[in-house]
Amino acid sequence: MTVMVPGQARRPTRPTGSARPPRRRAERALLFIAAGWNAVLAVITLFPFQYWFASSGYQGLEEADALGSASMVTEVAAVVRTYGIAVLVGALLTAVIAWRLKIGHSRAVTWWLVACVVGTFITRDVVSVLLFSVCLAVYLSRSRALRLHAEAEAARAREAPA
Repeated sequence: MTVMVPGQARRPTRPTGSARPPRRRAERALLFIAAGWNAVLAVITLFPFQYWFASSGYQGLEEADALGSASMVTEVAAVVRTYGIAVLVGALLTAVIAWRLKIGHSRAVTWWLVACVVGTFITRDVVSVLLFSVCLAVYLSRSRALRLHAEAEAARAREAPA
């Protein structure tokens, strides 16, 4: 119970129920966090790790008796560079998807999240797997809840007398 003091202005209340349009804030936040994490990993892979591997990779492969030729180090460094670029492009696409995420369900977003979960699982990036899988679960559950809500509203509108 609120006690009103004379001369005190009443605070406006927020609309409740279906007057406020639903948003996908949790999915957006998780996608931005995942995109940031992947961008950090890509930058680490592209710059410090690639240069370290190019400088000391020959010695490491030679000690492990895995050195087939001198060009093997440059070939492996090219694979590392390609992986870093792919992760950076994925981070940018994830950020764009998060920025443009609409309230409606999109199969493209679902497939992108599934691809991200699978891709990060294959590369053994545990943090990204957790971020993308939680985001996928929240996205699918909210999509289902919104669909059920829309069906209930449509049924209520059909039943209401005109």
